[in-house]
Amino acid sequence: MESRVIAVGCSYTYGYALDDSWYHHKGRTYGKRQPSNTAWPNLVAKQLDRSCVNLSWPGGGPKEHAHRFLTWNDLKSSDIVLCLWSFHPRYVIIENDNKITNLMPHRSDKFDKIYYKRYYDDFDSEIMLYHYREYVDLKCKSLGSVVYHMYINPKDLTMSKPNWCCAEWTEVTPLEVIKHKHPYAIDNGHPGQLAHNEFADEVYKIITR
Repeated sequence: MESRVIAVGCSYTYGYALDDSWYHHKGRTYGKRQPSNTAWPNLVAKQLDRSCVNLSWPGGGPKEHAHRFLTWNDLKSSDIVLCLWSFHPRYVIIENDNKITNLMPHRSDKFDKIYYKRYYDDFDSEIMLYHYREYVDLKCKSLGSVVYHMYINPKDLTMSKPNWCCAEWTEVTPLEVIKHKHPYAIDNGHPGQLAHNEFADEVYKIITR
């Protein structure tokens, strides 16, 4: 059975704006629409002598992470699953597997503004992060896969882990923090290559300790 690393997350896991990936700038799109081969999940996989399946997608939030992973039907017991959960205020409307509309609090689109003004609630958003995380954890455990849950920036989390939540957070230096120690990616906003390298090394040490 092939040994693999399965990655779940947003643009930070995708490797957005690294040299071999894609990014937006002033209304134009550059690069190839594929996860970067030098993003942190691939680097961890190489250190573990495994292949990498990167299920992440730029702009995604916890609901989209869970949906992409739960509807992916190729998980094996030998897989190591690495979830870097993104900012929990991000939301998505899933019309079908091929049509997912992202909502973000900082965007000026009319639909985004309406949702965050009228319907968004911090408690609801954060508690649902734990729901989504639990769903992913249960799928992994049901198949015997090892899973690590990390959060992009833990200082955004205000509540303690609910009593009903069995999944634990993996203690790791947040990629959002590491990002500011190094030069940014091509778009001058996302983690650059050195940040991905450092984060990958730390995750690898956690897995192999």
